[in-house]
Amino acid sequence: MKNYKNTILASLGVCFEYYDFIIYALMGVYLADIFFQGDASSNNFYYFAIFSVGYFFRPLGGMLFGLIADKYGRKKSFETLILIMAAATFIIGLLPTHQDLLSISVFLLIVARILQGIALGGELPNALILVNESNNHSPVLSGIITSSATAGNILALVVLTLLSNFLSENEILKWGWRIPFLLGGFLAIGCYLLRRDVRETGEFLKIKKDVELHNVLSPLKSIISKDLHKIFLAIITTSCVLSFVVLFLYMPTYISTYYAYGIDEISPLMTIALVFSFVLAPVVGMLARRLDKMIIMMIVSVVVMFFAKSIFQSLNVGSLLSLMIFVILYQLMLTFLYVTNLSILSNLFDVKVRVTAVSFCYGIGTVIASLSPALITFLIKSGNDPSILVSFFVVIAGITLVSSVILMRLKQKGVVND
Repeated sequence: MKNYKNTILASLGVCFEYYDFIIYALMGVYLADIFFQGDASSNNFYYFAIFSVGYFFRPLGGMLFGLIADKYGRKKSFETLILIMAAATFIIGLLPTHQDLLSISVFLLIVARILQGIALGGELPNALILVNESNNHSPVLSGIITSSATAGNILALVVLTLLSNFLSENEILKWGWRIPFLLGGFLAIGCYLLRRDVRETGEFLKIKKDVELHNVLSPLKSIISKDLHKIFLAIITTSCVLSFVVLFLYMPTYISTYYAYGIDEISPLMTIALVFSFVLAPVVGMLARRLDKMIIMMIVSVVVMFFAKSIFQSLNVGSLLSLMIFVILYQLMLTFLYVTNLSILSNLFDVKVRVTAVSFCYGIGTVIASLSPALITFLIKSGNDPSILVSFFVVIAGITLVSSVILMRLKQKGVVND
């Protein structure tokens, strides 16, 4: 039975939670110098070190709210997540900036980022399972969830652009920096009020009486004892796919450093590429409904392995057209991999452990993927060779290919679903 209301409410939540999480990074150009009193380089380091804290708490949030969702229901977990994100975002927006209180502000900033990481760690897996269980596991829904996350990124970019266009830098530093965070908090509260109308999924209601007999840790024990092979493959595949996602955010730094493009040229085209991905994701979901999702993953992986070098070489042309082609092709590849991987994850595990397992795999994959920019930077510096990034893409595409083939074999044997 299809429940489009759940899909709409879940999509709004994903959009607003991703906005709240990403706006912190985008506002770094202002907030680093507000909350830290060193030189620009040191301020940026401390600010983005706190940013990374959120990523490392995402697996905890995913696991915690996965266990809650598998024990008490998707609805209860879903409602709580958005309140945590709202509270964390309001905390940031209301932080004191008086010099005597900066140490307190930094402490609260760290607490807020931990809460945001916990909330976002549970949000996407819960939303993914909720909409899939509400709509017969259609791959289109994975595309819609992907579009919602992308929409949150676009919304954050739009808010930052409006802020910088309508307020002077001095006004932003004094009080304007609070606006994006307070807006995010109110959006999250509004989303919570709407989420009270979310309906529990039919699949969970069928097993509700059964799971009530088990303790809250039962799903974790079950996946450790029965599903370790699935967990291992899902973490590997998800880590590789999310590495492509994280490295897209690294592209402005990489391209502006090693090619003849400025940030002012790269940023608008990356925004266009995000809009392209927003539109494309549901289309990929429709395609995955007709074709085998694992075959799509294999085809895209092979394409990346053979054409990554040529795509990067196109940047040597130095024209805006070549840059546009690069970012669009990158998002094309990324969207295909991301949507199909989410769709595979959503149906890989039994309903009794589904949210816990998906949250765990996605959370660990996020942490591993978040290290890829630092790893690439280190490898390039050590080898003095920027083309190492191309080799890295080929390697993770190869790993994705191998894990997809293994999943396909397990599917043929009836060990995994698709």
